[in-house]
Amino acid sequence: MPRSIADRVHENLKRFSPGSSPVQRKVDVAFVKSTNHDDGPPKDKHVRKLLAVSEEEDRGLQVHLIRQVERNVLQGTDCVVVAKTLVLLHKLLREGGSAFKENFYKGFSHLFDHLCNFKDDASRMSWQLSTFIRAYSAFLHQRCILYSSYPYEQDESRPADLDTQGLLSELPCMQKAIDLGLQVGVSTDVVEAMSPGGLQGYAQHLVLGDVLTLCLFMMKAIPTLVETFFRNCSPAYLSEANDLCLIYKESRNLIERMSNLDESKLGHWGGLELTIPPLSLAESMQEAIAKVKKSPEQVVANLSGLTDISSTSSPRSQGASELLLQ
Repeated sequence: MPRSIADRVHENLKRFSPGSSPVQRKVDVAFVKSTNHDDGPPKDKHVRKLLAVSEEEDRGLQVHLIRQVERNVLQGTDCVVVAKTLVLLHKLLREGGSAFKENFYKGFSHLFDHLCNFKDDASRMSWQLSTFIRAYSAFLHQRCILYSSYPYEQDESRPADLDTQGLLSELPCMQKAIDLGLQVGVSTDVVEAMSPGGLQGYAQHLVLGDVLTLCLFMMKAIPTLVETFFRNCSPAYLSEANDLCLIYKESRNLIERMSNLDESKLGHWGGLELTIPPLSLAESMQEAIAKVKKSPEQVVANLSGLTDISSTSSPRSQGASELLLQ
C-alpha cells in the first residue's frame, strides 16, 4: 500500500475510533498528520494543535498524547515516521505546556533506550536517517535527564546561584547534553548526504537552539565556579578543586566549539555572541592546585595516608613509611 494511502487510512481510523472521546480523536488525527510518511518536518498547523493540547490541565489527555508518542517510538519501523515523532516530541518539550512535561518526565528512559538500536535498512537513505535518529534520541534523552532533574526551565537565573555541590553535579550533566547536541547539530555528513524535504535540517536547528540556551546557562555559572574555586582551594578541598578545574576547561571547550559554528547552521539562532572563558584562568587554576599539592599541610596529609596504609601492611612496607616520615 502506498505511503500516502496508508496515512489516509490510518487518519480515518483515528477519526472514527469508537473507543476514544471526541477530544482524543482530534488529538489522534493531528498526531497522525504530524508524523506521516511525507518527507519534511511536521506541518506547523498540526503541531500547533498538539501544543495547545499540551497546555490542558486534563491529566488523562496528557497521558493519551504521551501514549501516541510511545506507540510511534516503540512500534515504529519507518525511519521517517520515527524521526518526525522525535521532532514533534522535541517541539512539545520546548514549547509545550507544563502539564505535558510534568507527565512525560515521570518516565521516559524506556523510549530512548529502545531507539539506541533503531535501524531501518530499507534503503541507503533509510540507513543514514536511522543513524541520525539514534544520535538525536541520545541528545533528547540527556535533555530530559537535565530538565527533569533540575528546574532550569522554571528558573533561568539558577546557574549563577549554584553552590559547590550544584556546580559539581549539574554542570557535567549540562555539558553532556551540549556535547551530544553539538554532535547532532554539526554532523555535516548527515546534512549533505540526506535531509529529504529538510527533516534533518529542521531537527538540527531545534537541537542547536537548545545547545545555545545551555551554553548561555553555562556562561552564567562560570563566574560562580571560578569564585568558588579560588575561595576554597585548599588541601581539604583538593578533590573538589580538581573537579571544578576540569569542569571549567570542558565548559570553555564546549563554548568555543559552539562559538565557532558557521552562521548558516545557526539560522535565526545566530547573532548572539558567546564569550569564551579565558584560557589564562584555567592555567591559574592548575597553578593553584599545584601549589596546594606542595603545601606542608598536603604533604602531611599524604604522609598520614601512607601511615594509615602501613598500619595494615607488611613489616617491609612499614619500614619504608618510617623512612618517609623521618
